[in-house]
Amino acid sequence: MAGERLDKVLAKHGFGSRKDAQKLVRREGVLLNGQLCRSPDQHIDLDTDILEDTQYSWAILPWGFVDNFHFWGSTLAKKVG
Repeated sequence: MAGERLDKVLAKHGFGSRKDAQKLVRREGVLLNGQLCRSPDQHIDLDTDILEDTQYSWAILPWGFVDNFHFWGSTLAKKVG
């Protein structure tokens, strides 16, 4: 399978340990390309996939992602407003 496990990506982006990330995903879920995902072992590709929390307060966006206001890299972006 291509990409990295969801729990590993979240841990790498500062969401605690992989176990903490697994609990977060199972308890609250994350949006993977707009669809609810509760599987921490889901493989994702940071070059193409968009991760968001279910309360829309953060996102992990692909490198070079462009929206109306920002140019993002593959990094954690805190949403405002």
